[in-house]
Amino acid sequence: MEPLAVEAVFNIFPYLMGRLDGGAEGIDLAEAVRRLKRARRLRPMSWSAMESVFLDVLSAALSGPEKEAARAILEEIVFEPVYACTILCPDGTVHLVYQGTRNNEWLDNGTALSGLPQTNTYRAYNAQGDVLRTVVRSGDFASRQQAEALNYLERVAARHPGAKLVVSGHSKGGNKAFFAALRASRQVTVMGFDAQGFSPEALAQFRREVPDLSERMKGITRFASENDFVNPLGIPQVEEQTFFAAPQSREDVVTAHFPSSIFTPDGALREKVRQGPAGQYAARVSAWLMKRNPRLRAVIAQGDMELAQRLAGGVHGYPTGFMVLGLWFSLGPVALFLLFTAPGLRTLPLLGRTVRQHLSALGWVGALLLTAALLVPVLLLAVLSVLTGWIWQFLGTPGEIAPAKN
Repeated sequence: MEPLAVEAVFNIFPYLMGRLDGGAEGIDLAEAVRRLKRARRLRPMSWSAMESVFLDVLSAALSGPEKEAARAILEEIVFEPVYACTILCPDGTVHLVYQGTRNNEWLDNGTALSGLPQTNTYRAYNAQGDVLRTVVRSGDFASRQQAEALNYLERVAARHPGAKLVVSGHSKGGNKAFFAALRASRQVTVMGFDAQGFSPEALAQFRREVPDLSERMKGITRFASENDFVNPLGIPQVEEQTFFAAPQSREDVVTAHFPSSIFTPDGALREKVRQGPAGQYAARVSAWLMKRNPRLRAVIAQGDMELAQRLAGGVHGYPTGFMVLGLWFSLGPVALFLLFTAPGLRTLPLLGRTVRQHLSALGWVGALLLTAALLVPVLLLAVLSVLTGWIWQFLGTPGEIAPAKN
């Protein structure tokens, strides 16, 4: 089994595990795929196109290039408080895999990037997985889901004391994997797929509190789709990253973040390439954001994530006014980096093709006329956005920003 390919395959599975009926634990992945196909046949209309793509890629990989991984046993599936699974490979390696952002986890992403201190609960476990002790920690530069990811890793590690542990995840799941691996009570191998980084404050806390941080970082592998726009967010723990071709992402930037995007139809990894323009552009915006003070950064990150959570059908965490303020402060850098940097200019055609894919009723002529009409107003608003952001940056002081409701 090729480690990177196996981990990429395993990172598709959590997006489908909710489709398995009860009693799925203890089966191998080949049987899991059979049950998933049966579930799709019985209720095809309930499956989204994205889920079907995931299942087809998973099936192709496990029956082809990574057929040995099909014998891996699904030991455990958990849905609360963290969405993850544990997979036991034939060679005895234990793989812990976290899924990406769920509907009501978008604000947790904002918390992780904000750099504002939080209060989190951490637990230690015995070999049976029972809680031995609980520690409540304030002044913690971690989100609740990051803390729960560490708790789950500690429970799995306690239940498998002598086994090699490989921790991974896609998108937010990869960020959880990074956090858990860097703060865990034992060293593990960690792989992040399209995974975002951390706030400067979180990295500073790692450096203060993890004595063997440099050794742990040697066990980190980062990989992503060429045009993925999530992996550049935050500050990466290690700079080196492998990018894989994703031809569809050159026509539709949304598909760039699908964990299936780096596989061929027969389930093999695509060729390695350089980072695409969308990722380079997102890196520019992220670098700007990470230099803001924590309060301004929190308003931007939480405001933007509030919009994402609402679009995903999640609960409202902040009032609309707060969301609009965050979107306003992010408008300037998003627009100006898009229009006045080389990565942004190379991203523009990709965004145009993406809009065309998702708004097929809007013809190319209509799209160009609409863009031309909006260009000057957007530029003026972008400059005003940056100016007001500077004022907030100068006057603002770090402080807690609590959700209105959860």
